[in-house]
This record gives sequence, C-alpha cells and structure tokens, in this order.
Amino acid sequence: MSDTPPSFLDRREMLAAGLAGMALTALPGRALAQSGARAPDAPRTGSASVAAHRVEVPMPHGGVTAGHPLAAMAGTRMLMQGGTAADAVVAAMAVMNVVEPWASSAGGNGFATCLDRKTGKVQSLAFTGGAPRLLDPDGDPKALDHGPKALTVPGAFGGWIALARRFGKLPLSTLLEPAIGYARDGHPLDASIAMFITRAQKTLALYPTSAAIFLPGGQPPAPRSIFRNPDLARSFQALADAESQALKGGADRDRALQAAHDYFYTGPIAQEFTRFSTQTGGWLRLDDLKAYQPRWDDPVTTNYRGLDVYCSPLTSRTGLELCEQLNLVEGFDLAALPADDPLFTHYLIEAIKVAKADVYKYAADPKFA
Repeated sequence: MSDTPPSFLDRREMLAAGLAGMALTALPGRALAQSGARAPDAPRTGSASVAAHRVEVPMPHGGVTAGHPLAAMAGTRMLMQGGTAADAVVAAMAVMNVVEPWASSAGGNGFATCLDRKTGKVQSLAFTGGAPRLLDPDGDPKALDHGPKALTVPGAFGGWIALARRFGKLPLSTLLEPAIGYARDGHPLDASIAMFITRAQKTLALYPTSAAIFLPGGQPPAPRSIFRNPDLARSFQALADAESQALKGGADRDRALQAAHDYFYTGPIAQEFTRFSTQTGGWLRLDDLKAYQPRWDDPVTTNYRGLDVYCSPLTSRTGLELCEQLNLVEGFDLAALPADDPLFTHYLIEAIKVAKADVYKYAADPKFA
C-alpha cells in the first residue's frame, strides 16, 4: 500500500483536519486506508478482529451525518418523510442521546448554524444553559466534575424545539419516534460506549439512579449487548404526548411545540429536575429552568481564500478559534507544501496555539464581559 495520501483527500480537507487538532505527522499514509484493522472506525466502534470498511456516500439531494449510524438513519428517515434539515437534526440528536449518552443529551448544551435558503441569511442558535443561580463560586471545584452540583441548566431540548419551530415541518412525536424506539426496545451498544461506561464504573456506582441504567446487575454492559434506557423512553414519550394533546386541543404546530417545551422547562420534567437536585444537594431549581431560553444570534464569520466561513458565536469559543486560525494560515502558501511536509503541520500547530492564547485571554460571555 502506498504511503501517498489518496488524491480525493484535498488540501482543504487536510487543513480542516489539522485545525481540528489532528496530529497529521502521527498518521502514516496507511492510516488513511478504508478497510482492515487500521481503518478509521476500527479502534473503538468495531472489534479489532473484524475488518472495518467505510465508503463514500453520494448525496445528490441532501444527507445526514452523525456520530452514530442509528442517528444518521433517524435523520435520513425524517428527510424521506418530507421533513427539513432541522427535522433531521432534531431526530438525529435525540437518537444520539440514546446511543451516545456520555456526550449527547437533551439535558446538555449545543449550537446550530443555520442557512435560511429563502432569505440567504445565516443564523446561529445557542442552546447552552447557564449555571444555576445557587452555584457557590467559592465551593470545591471537584464537586463540579460529577454529581448533583455538576448540573447546569439543560439547554439542548430548548434548542431542539427552537429549531423545529423556526425551520421544521414534522411533529415532535415523529422526530422523537426513533429515539423512543431505541431507548425502549434497545439497540446494540457501541463498543466505544461500553468502554466509556467501564472507565466510569466507579463514578457511576456512586449514584444509584445512574448505576441502575448504566450498570445493570452492578456490571458494565458488554459491547454489542442490547442496551435499553426505559426511563429516557418514557421522558421522550411524555414530551411527544404533550405536543399531541395540545394539537388535539386545537393548538397550531407552533403552540403545540411550545407545550412540549413547557412540559420540560416548567412542567413535570422541570419539577422532577428540581426535586432530584434539592434532595441530592444540588443547586438546580425550578426558577433556573423557567428562566432559560435558547438564543438566536449572528454567527462569527470570516472569508478564507474566497470561501465564506460561518461559525457559532460566543459563548462557544470554537467558532472564534477556527476563524482566527484560518486568518492566520491564509498568509502562508499551504498549497505549495506536500501534505506530509513538517512545515505544513508546523503552520497549523502554531495557528492553533496563537488562536487559543488569544481566545482564552480575551473571549468571554458578552452578557457579562
């Protein structure tokens, strides 16, 4: 096998990989192979004894990519049912909550960058919940690593509803249907998730409600075993039912989606959040949940070699970092350098270092700084 990168991996893809923090010099050419034990998806998502394979997927009318195939399938189902990109995104994110709970959750945070094709306007949506008002800034920082004091205001579900209201077509019950099914009936647990659960076993065991889900019988579930999360399925079903009941009562789509939002942020789910946090010594309260709203804003943008680049604004620092990194490397003739040239990698590394130094010193939440 040749150590020369394949021709379809163009300069901009290499640049994007470098700016995302990949150590390109540590990747021999064969690491770009698409099959075998060294394939990109072999180390974590598949058994080392099983040959892995990835193919290019042509998408002439649109497509969905996600961190798990079941999530991408859920988004694709929405497109096939006449849904929009926003519908596909919400369905995919809900499934990610089921299949990758350590990194994706309706109770987490996120950002979306949206192009309104009718107006040509690009907008960013921040669905990041802030810290609870009772947070003690002088408390033990270790208490913020995990446990009841580590809870922030759940932002993601509000973002899903905001996306669906502005750009979606399908009802929430349809968008959540795949996630409800995988949580209720089970799905083969990804090997990487089984690995993370095993690594976190001691921490999970400290919290009975978490252990009941992720340590069934007191042990981490095996890779590829059928994993279920019936509590999450019931929560998602309750949110879908809140929308359905509003529709039956004569509400239009927008008000029905708002009913699901209210069920989460002021209704039974919010009350359960508050009860659990109060009883376990956490800081999250009902007022925190009631005060939360996702925020539409203008994106951070730059132009890189004739391409307009749009990224999430603060409070996410990553968009600002990427734009500055692109501005820095634009001054160098990267196209003249081979992809495996150490100088090529050096330029990327230095751009990352300088941008991070700036961002960590100067960037803060505009509401407070």
